Amino acid sequence: MSKKELLIEANISYAKQWLSRARKDFNVFKKLVSFDKKTRNTVKCSDPALAVYLLQQSIEKAVKALAIASGQYKTRDFSNYYKHNSLGLILNLIKRICDKVQFFGLSEVTNLIGVNLPDAGTKLSNLEAQVMEKSKLNEVSDNKVDFKKESICISPGSIDILLDMLITMRSLFKNVIKSAYQQFNQMGLNKMNLSVGDTEPIIKVLLEGIADDLKINSLTNSQIKAQVEFTKYLNALPLHTTPRLKRTDITSN
Repeated sequence: MSKKELLIEANISYAKQWLSRARKDFNVFKKLVSFDKKTRNTVKCSDPALAVYLLQQSIEKAVKALAIASGQYKTRDFSNYYKHNSLGLILNLIKRICDKVQFFGLSEVTNLIGVNLPDAGTKLSNLEAQVMEKSKLNEVSDNKVDFKKESICISPGSIDILLDMLITMRSLFKNVIKSAYQQFNQMGLNKMNLSVGDTEPIIKVLLEGIADDLKINSLTNSQIKAQVEFTKYLNALPLHTTPRLKRTDITSN
């Protein structure tokens, strides 16, 4: 096994440990904070201070698991710089993802779907600087965001809207992946390694099938074009699957 493969294995191992610990903290939190799904109200909380601490710990470990699994960080980055600042770390991770997309020359694809990566990267950097208290902005500047005050002032109704949106997005992502596999099978494409001359017709049929399966609007021509360009780029990369790569693992991840 190469040095790079060993590093990937180590990162995944760290991620699994942190995620396991995050789940344990969250399960204890749920026992302290009973929740009525019908009324969407908290029934009781025997120890609010402990509940908040456990929720914070769960979030921190989950974010660290995501970050280390990305391969963009070393464990010392967490202990020496980000420490307990989960918001700063997740902002930095999203910024690094934007940078990677630009590095791979995919800005043209993101532009087609209306995403301005350079602008997004600048905004993310500014937010991270403020969160990590590295910002040189004036305290009274309109550009400075008081995250602590904003967090305290968020109403339960607003939080519900955000949670519903995240749950819906997660469900859609999973359904799209499952639908894509079904469409591949129906199209007679049962192998992960495909080599075709013209990918556009296949992508169009696949996307139309997914849209019909999920009962959602079909993609616009610009969105289809962006997917075609992205697929062409991926086909040009020297990527290889391994026997350990399973459909259930991909869907779960």
